[in-house]
Amino acid sequence: MRGLFCLGVFFSVLTAPARAADASFPPVAELLSPAPELPIEREELRDAVAAPPDLDRFRTEIRSADPSRRRAAVLAFGTPGNFAAIPHVSAVLLRLDEDAAVRAAAAEALGRVGDRRALSFLSQGLQDPDERVRFAAALALGRIDSDANVARLERSLRKDPSWWVRYAAAGAMGGTGKAFTAGWLERALGEDPAWQVRFQAVWALGELGTARAAAALARGLRDPEATVRCAAALALSRIRGPRTAFILTRALSYEEDGAVRSILAQALSKAGG
Repeated sequence: MRGLFCLGVFFSVLTAPARAADASFPPVAELLSPAPELPIEREELRDAVAAPPDLDRFRTEIRSADPSRRRAAVLAFGTPGNFAAIPHVSAVLLRLDEDAAVRAAAAEALGRVGDRRALSFLSQGLQDPDERVRFAAALALGRIDSDANVARLERSLRKDPSWWVRYAAAGAMGGTGKAFTAGWLERALGEDPAWQVRFQAVWALGELGTARAAAALARGLRDPEATVRCAAALALSRIRGPRTAFILTRALSYEEDGAVRSILAQALSKAGG
C-alpha cells in the first residue's frame, strides 16, 4: 500500500531527535506490522493454509474479552476479496464501545477486502472520535478505487484536527493515482501548518507524476522546512522533462541550505538537467 510505504519513507528522513519524538503515534507500529494470526490447534494445521476465513470462528473470537484476540480476528477475517466479511467487520468499526485499536484494525481489514461496498462504512470511520481509527480509515479508503471516495479524503485532509490523519489522507490520495487530486494536495502543501502533512503532500504529488503536480511541487521547493524541500526535489526527480529540470535549476539558484542543495543537484541529474 502506497500510504504505508510513504510512512516508511517518512521515518527514514527523520534524523533529528526532536523529529523522532514528533513521530510517535500508537497505531503506526501495528499498521506496519504483519497481521497477527489466530491461534490454530495442532489438529487443524493440515487444513490451515487452504481454509478460507471462517465466519463462525470470527464470531467466536470477536466475543473474546481480550482486545488483542478481537483485533487478530478482525484482521484474519478481512482478507482480500472476502466480500462476506464487509458487514461483520463494518459492524466492529462502527461500535464506539469497542476498543479503538480493534476499530482501527476493522478499518484496515476493510481496505484489504478492497470492495466499494465498504466505502460508506470507512467514510463513517473518518468521523470516529479516535484519531487512530480515522488514520486507518483514511489509509483504507486509498485502497478502494472511487472518485467519491477521494472526495471523502479531501475533507479529512482539509479539516481533521489531527495532523496524523491529514498525513494519511494525503498519502492515500497519492495512492489513488487520480490526477484531479493535485489541486487539493497543492493547497495542503501551501496551507497546512504541520510540516509532516506538507511532506506527505509532496510525496503524493510525486506519485501523481503529472505536469500539474510538477508545478505544485515547485511551491514545495520554497517551503520553510528543509525536509519538505528535500522531499519536493526527490519527488520532482521522478517527473522527468524540461519543465522539471527548469524548476530544479531555478531552485538551486536561491537555495542556501547545503544539504538541500545536494539533494537538488541529485534530483536535477536524474531529471535530465
